[in-house]
Amino acid sequence: MTETFQTLVDRGWLEPHRRQVEEVAHLWQVAISDIARAEREPGRSAEARARRFELAWQGAAKLCLVVMYAEGFRPARGPATLARVASVLAQLPGLVDPSVAAVIEEGRQRRERPNGFDDVAQSEVR
Repeated sequence: MTETFQTLVDRGWLEPHRRQVEEVAHLWQVAISDIARAEREPGRSAEARARRFELAWQGAAKLCLVVMYAEGFRPARGPATLARVASVLAQLPGLVDPSVAAVIEEGRQRRERPNGFDDVAQSEVR
């Protein structure tokens, strides 16, 4: 079954949302700031790599939320809202490039692993 925004609304995953330009601009700035902080985060330890991964993930998920807002929707309130946003975008054909959706989904899956970020290789995160 091809997912659409309406099927996801019907399932209770999304809600219609009247976006405000200021709201989207602010979220965009916060997302870019998170990604920039991830790039500047010092250290090569596992903890430092985990912090960089988390900052980058937060920024990427917020950019996904910007896309969703631009389409006139927001995730339904509840736990793991940003993870739900990333998952939803990966399910909607044509909204984001499939390679981008795959990277976002892989990040979401890694983030949810019981071991946390222990397996994030140094080569994968600066």
